[in-house]
Amino acid sequence: NQQILGRGMESFILALRDKKLVLWQGHIYDILLAVDTDNDGVKETLWGQPFHARDFFLSGAVRQYMPVNGALQPQQEVLVPYMFRATGAALAKLSTNGQRTLVFVDSQNMLRVFHNKEDLWKSPEKVGGSYTYGEIEQTISRDVMKFPFFFEAIPLAQDLDGDGIDEVLVVSNASSFSFVPNLQQYSGGSIALLREENYGYSLSPISPQFNGIISGIIAVPGTPPALLIAVTKPKGFFGQGGTTTLFLSRLQ
Repeated sequence: NQQILGRGMESFILALRDKKLVLWQGHIYDILLAVDTDNDGVKETLWGQPFHARDFFLSGAVRQYMPVNGALQPQQEVLVPYMFRATGAALAKLSTNGQRTLVFVDSQNMLRVFHNKEDLWKSPEKVGGSYTYGEIEQTISRDVMKFPFFFEAIPLAQDLDGDGIDEVLVVSNASSFSFVPNLQQYSGGSIALLREENYGYSLSPISPQFNGIISGIIAVPGTPPALLIAVTKPKGFFGQGGTTTLFLSRLQ
């Protein structure tokens, strides 16, 4: 979990002990992101990106956390592009060569594919979209202005059909026109599939548009596997409150 304090972003980690959630570690002043670095299907590696007082995500600065004397401590730096943000991101194996690529939603809501700092692909259309955000204040000409920075849903990167290559499912919430500056408005959401083809990468829709925005996707093991999709229907003009419905869909 993460919360914004006066000095920036403070993250803390909860653990399940005796069927209860307890605080395992707090006072981590980075924005945390769990990733799967060895393609075993478990996000056992933790990345941290420092908070920036103006840009929220400190550009190009990511470090890996490792356990030291029973607590997580920042260790080596991770090679990421300068526009990387520790939100809406996942590592995926998109080809049979074993190379793991970084897939993430950038600040312009374009889907990006990188290997370390090598730019491999940028989507031709926008994806992502969220009502969850952090906010910073800046004083401009004596006026205090608030700027939101939105957190994206994490893409689902997993080998769902057993061919040794990850399917990457990305949330794509459709924007609608808003009269209020910096206010996100959406007409609904769908799921898109990223894959590597012989000629490059492609992004194609695989679901109908839901009546609400999609806030998360997870895979449920089984034969065949299933997708659990969280769809949120905001309430009111400003999207505060509302209801969330979980949809379970078997993959054929």
